Amino acid sequence: MELYQRLELFQGMISCKYSVFCWEYDAQWEVVGSSCPEQRFYDVLLTKNDYMPMIQESLERGCKALLAGADAGILWGIVPERQNGHFYVMGPVMSVECSRRELNDLVQEIYYTTFRTTDREWALVYPRMVSEHLHTLPTIPIIEFCKDLAMLYYCVTLQEIHTSDITYQIMQGTIRSEEGRPKDRHRTWMAEQSLLGMVRNGDMNYKSALDQAAVVSRGVPIQGGDHLRQAKISGQTFVSLCTRAAIEGGLTPELAYTVGDSYIRQIEDSRHLSEIPHITHTMYEEFIRRVHNQKHSPVKSRKIRDIMDYIENHAGEKLTVAELAAHAGYSESSLSHKFKQETGMSINAYIKTVRIEKARLLLETTKDSVQDIAVRVGFYGRSHLARAFQELVGMGPLEYRAKNGAGKNE
Repeated sequence: MELYQRLELFQGMISCKYSVFCWEYDAQWEVVGSSCPEQRFYDVLLTKNDYMPMIQESLERGCKALLAGADAGILWGIVPERQNGHFYVMGPVMSVECSRRELNDLVQEIYYTTFRTTDREWALVYPRMVSEHLHTLPTIPIIEFCKDLAMLYYCVTLQEIHTSDITYQIMQGTIRSEEGRPKDRHRTWMAEQSLLGMVRNGDMNYKSALDQAAVVSRGVPIQGGDHLRQAKISGQTFVSLCTRAAIEGGLTPELAYTVGDSYIRQIEDSRHLSEIPHITHTMYEEFIRRVHNQKHSPVKSRKIRDIMDYIENHAGEKLTVAELAAHAGYSESSLSHKFKQETGMSINAYIKTVRIEKARLLLETTKDSVQDIAVRVGFYGRSHLARAFQELVGMGPLEYRAKNGAGKNE
């Protein structure tokens, strides 16, 4: 199937979900083709705006796919085709729902940031056109839009990517500060409480709360041009909130803060914006699973619970019954007997189960290789993990990832 046929198929498939325009630009950012009936209007919105130089810089650095836009809420998805030098674009969409007042503010911001280089006659009619057209754009959660952008990437390149491979280029407003733009703080608070409530309750049906939060808020507003630092602060704040919610849900402070601190360090060590959503997503899922397991565990003894927490926190290390017995103050035989009595399984079986659960989470939420995951969770290598995974899950790691996770080809 030729590229143009794949793009036509993509346009038809995406239109079954929501109405979005598809574009093809040449290397000079001139429109080659588009499904948009108002090409000049929306082309100006993308190519003549202040964030266009940053888009070009990101594309020149070799990003696979780009989520671009302004913090006002307008987003574009861009896929470069390296062989012909063209760019395939979907958008624009709104990432947040806007009231009439917010749309009016957005019109003014676009007016001032777009028409520094365009003709005066066009600039005079543009604000009216913005008011007429912006309210017709679909509002799509960023998470969902990134999934569709990954699908566009496949149509263009015939290669798969995970949403964590997408580069984010979101520019803060140049006229109005984040504090100056009206926001529905109550909706933001409600979305936050929904997310944290899922952690407190160990509720495994949490994906709807994540999608709603993506629509309502994009994180903690920080002034300045360092978007990576802004994303780090936002992500670390979310980790801290989830840590406290997990403690309220029943995790011990020692366990919750150990888990939370590890994710805070990962976020601080991040070098790219696209890494941070993946880290916070993994963190959120891990806290929910831990609280869920805690609430449904038959274990009553504090010492056995401490041993289980120790195994959870050190699963990637070499663990022996002798070491665990010394940690708990039991003899090896006494600990083995008491552990089996309360949990219904041996210590070694529990260690294997914990490692497999961690591997499942990483297969679902990362694009790390199976070999790297195996070593990270405490197995000797890929084949060792594969045997244990098949035994407990009923399928191999790659099959599980294809059905539930990032779908990375290995």
